[in-house]
Amino acid sequence: MSGRVLMVSFSVASDVRQRFPEAHVAFVQGQCRLNAFSHETAYSEYAFRAESNAREIPILAEHPHIASWRKMFRGFGEDPTKRKPSAEALAKRVRRGESLPRINAVVDCYNAVSLNHLIPVGGQDASRLSGNVRLRFAKEGEPFTALGGEHQTVHGGEVVYADDKTVLCRKWNYRDCEPAKISNRTNSFVLFVDGGEGISRDRVEAAATDLCDLINTSVSEGCATYSLIPFSGA
Repeated sequence: MSGRVLMVSFSVASDVRQRFPEAHVAFVQGQCRLNAFSHETAYSEYAFRAESNAREIPILAEHPHIASWRKMFRGFGEDPTKRKPSAEALAKRVRRGESLPRINAVVDCYNAVSLNHLIPVGGQDASRLSGNVRLRFAKEGEPFTALGGEHQTVHGGEVVYADDKTVLCRKWNYRDCEPAKISNRTNSFVLFVDGGEGISRDRVEAAATDLCDLINTSVSEGCATYSLIPFSGA
């Protein structure tokens, strides 16, 4: 393994915990020698099963995980029919006949796991973070640079992932940022498996376990572990 391991602290703001007491996040930290596949067959087989499972769901909007995240979005003032939670957006793409997008090994792994469990997953390059990560409510007008480089301003009251300096992901899991994105050069990363209210702890842990196993099995010298962060009683 090249380079040092970057340890990042993650916390959830008290007012977010109070608003969504039954939510929980699996916080994954990991590293790799190269952000490339050493055993792509393991990824390909998993992704194929995830795509097949998604296409067999009778009515996507009625799946309990999709319904949960639609309710969560409405809980902080967002219309989920206009800006969809990330797992729903992936599933709709696949159900239209497309394949999962191919970005890089770590991102491909978390997208496949997100689709298979219909639980949103996202993350950042740990080396590009300023300090630690917090899930919090946004202030009106905070700047944000979306994937692709578009400069935006954040609406007050959105739930966002942010480090000590900037917003990393808007609307909980809708859109990641450009500056801290996981790229082909990423060697250390943090990932978030978002368990909304109505999604059981067991389901979130199953997704996090799949994610770590897939990275550890298929990414070049990949090593990932997770911890579960419940919003209540913590």
